[in-house]
Amino acid sequence: MRHPAIRTFVQQFAKEPDHAVSSLMNKAGPRDDVALGQLLFRAVDLDRARLGEFLARRSSKTALKAYVDSFGLTGLRIDKALRVFLQIASILFLAGLLILLWTLHPIVAGLASALVGALLVFTVVTIVAPAFSEDCAYRSPQSLDVCILKQGLSAALFALHDALEESACFNVSPVQGSPMLALAASVLENRLP
Repeated sequence: MRHPAIRTFVQQFAKEPDHAVSSLMNKAGPRDDVALGQLLFRAVDLDRARLGEFLARRSSKTALKAYVDSFGLTGLRIDKALRVFLQIASILFLAGLLILLWTLHPIVAGLASALVGALLVFTVVTIVAPAFSEDCAYRSPQSLDVCILKQGLSAALFALHDALEESACFNVSPVQGSPMLALAASVLENRLP
């Protein structure tokens, strides 16, 4: 349950953003644009059209900076940050489109859901598959992240295998009383030489 002041702010923001901001700031104390930007980011039920209009003003420059910083893209190069923004925007667009279509017509929504599902499968395959191919000419930043994750997991599994082998050489059973280690040992024994 949200605080009543935030609920009132959201309702007022949909009608008149300036009035909503000024009344909230009068209750909270002196105007803090950084806190305002963070509040606008966290209030997911704000009218997005009004939010865009409010943040596009020159007077909202500090609030816009705090709003964008709330996405956690600080330190990223601009091309990577734009790529993330575009991916988030496309996901939100497709989700909103499907929600709208399901309320309008179930047959069209089913067809659109199948197409969006195919797009999702294609996206996942193009991100994951290059991580398992050594000579892949195309590696997106996301597939490089998957490749790094795969290498880290492989190294951890080999280290666990070596530790289990070493304990087996000394007749020490590290898996007694630990079902997770027993499962890992059985997986490693079946898959690794």
